[in-house]
Amino acid sequence: MSEQRVKRSYPEGNRPWAIVLILLNAQHYTAACFFNRQDADDHKRVLQRFMPKAEFEIIFTPPE
Repeated sequence: MSEQRVKRSYPEGNRPWAIVLILLNAQHYTAACFFNRQDADDHKRVLQRFMPKAEFEIIFTPPE
């Protein structure tokens, strides 16, 4: 079966809300990006259930 690509109606960079995983030595890893804050909050709760000792933060990155 061939791989099908879905055309998105929004550009990939149009997701200003991000969940970042706080790592050691003041580093961070972007775990996911979202269109709105509510989706980011909901996903953060799911991540906390599976990784209770990890520290996640939600950040807003304004479009360039």
